[in-house]
Amino acid sequence: MATHGNGAYRVELTQSQGGAFDVSVQNAVNTGGRLYSTRWVFATGSFGSGAALNASFYAITPGGLPNSDAVMEVKFAGMSGNGYTIGMNSSGVTGANSRSTPSAGNTFVPEYKLYLNPPSVAVGGAVVPVLSGFQYIPPGNGCNLQGSGGDPGVFSFQSSAEGTYKIICDTNKDGIFDITNPGDLLLSGDAVQGTNAVAWNGTDRNGASIIEDTYTCQGFLTVGEVHFVADDIETSYQGMRMFEYNITNGTRSSVNMFWNDTLVQANSNIMPNGQVGLENPGPNGLASGPYADAAVANVNARSWGNFGGNNGKGNNAFLDTFAFARSSTTQSVFIEVVDITTDTDGDNLPDVDEICIYGTDPNLADTDGDTLNDDVEVIGGSDPLDPCDPILGVNCALTVVITAPADGLVTNDNSQSVTGTTTPGRLVTLFVDGVNRGTAVADGAGVYTFTEAQVGTLPDGATT
Repeated sequence: MATHGNGAYRVELTQSQGGAFDVSVQNAVNTGGRLYSTRWVFATGSFGSGAALNASFYAITPGGLPNSDAVMEVKFAGMSGNGYTIGMNSSGVTGANSRSTPSAGNTFVPEYKLYLNPPSVAVGGAVVPVLSGFQYIPPGNGCNLQGSGGDPGVFSFQSSAEGTYKIICDTNKDGIFDITNPGDLLLSGDAVQGTNAVAWNGTDRNGASIIEDTYTCQGFLTVGEVHFVADDIETSYQGMRMFEYNITNGTRSSVNMFWNDTLVQANSNIMPNGQVGLENPGPNGLASGPYADAAVANVNARSWGNFGGNNGKGNNAFLDTFAFARSSTTQSVFIEVVDITTDTDGDNLPDVDEICIYGTDPNLADTDGDTLNDDVEVIGGSDPLDPCDPILGVNCALTVVITAPADGLVTNDNSQSVTGTTTPGRLVTLFVDGVNRGTAVADGAGVYTFTEAQVGTLPDGATT
C-alpha cells in the first residue's frame, strides 16, 4: 500500500487463518499498535487449554472532555472456546443493565476498536469527573413521596464531563451500595457535560415494585468505562484481568473489575482449582493487582469454566466484565417510597394521591366533614377540602343556625353574644341590621360564637 497516503485501511480475510499472520507498517512515524477490529472472531476447533488465548487487547475509550481518552487493556490467561467472539463497548449487553445474560434473545453491539498493541493514536488526558447537585425530585405537588411502581420522579445532577452515571439505591437495606448485587437498584447510562435527569418510578432493577420504606441512593460518575463481553467463551482460567495503560511511560495500573452473573450463575461448573467462578466480586470489585503478577482465579482474575467442553456459564452466554479509568466521589439522597395501592381510610383514593395530589387526609374518608366522601367529591368535581362547595348540592347558607339569643327574645339587655351551629370549620359572617360585625370559625363540633364586643350594643327595638 506504499502508493496510498496516511489513513485507516480495511483488511478483509477471505478465508480462516489457520496459522500466524503479520501486518507490518513501513516508515512508521511513531511506535504503537495500529491493527484493530471492533470484533475479533476465533474458531479454534477446541475447548481445551492447548488452544487457549493468552494475549492482550487494548481499547481507546473517551476521556471525558474533547481531545482526551484512556487506554484500557484486557489481558487474557487461558481464554478458550471452540468458537467465540471478543468485543467491547461502553454499556455491555443491550438493555441488561450491566448484567451477564444468556445469548438467546439478547444483543451485544461492539463499539470500541480493539488493538493488538497499545494504540499509537491515543492521546491520553482522561479527567476525573465531578458530580454535583445530586437530588431526587418526586412526582406530585412537592410531597416528597415516590409511589412504588407509580408515576416517575427524577434524579437530577450536574456532571463536569461526559461519561457514565451510576445511581445505586440500597433497596435490600443491608447498608451496602453494590453495583453488582441484584438486591440493590442500579440505574446506569450516558452522562452529558452539564445537567442530567434520570427518571425512576419506584421499581427494582427487574422492574418490580419495591416495598414501602425510606431508601438511601448514591450517585457517581465514571470516565473511560469499558465492558468486555465474552460471547460464547466456555473457559477463562486462570482468568482475565484489566488495566489502564499509560501512553506516556508505558506502565499499567490495576483497575477494579465488576460483573453480575446472576442470570447465568446456575450454569457454573467447577474450575480446575475446585472452585466455581464468582457470581459477583462484591461492592468494591476485584482488583487486577500488579501487572507482573500471574493471574490467579477468583483472586486477581475474572474466571470461569474448566476446558471441559460445551458447558458452563460461559456457554451460549454473554458474560459482561466492566471497569473504568476514572470515577467521581459519591453523593447521597433519601427517598420515601409508598405503596400506591394503600388506602387507609377506605375512600377509594390511594394515600399517596390524597397526600400528593388532592391534599386530603388519608386517615379521613370525609376530609371536610360535609358528609360526602373525598372520592365522591373528586369524581363529582367538588372540592374535597371545602365543606361549602355547592357543586354537589351542599349549600352552607342553609345550614347556619343561630341558637342564642333565641328568635323573638324580649329583653332589656342591650349586650348580647351570638352562638350557633354550622358545618365544622366553616367561616361565618355576622350581620346586625345589615352591618358586618365580623367573622368567626366553627369549631370541630360545628359551634361558632360572636362575643358581646363583636356584636356591639344593640339599639332599642327589634334587631335582625
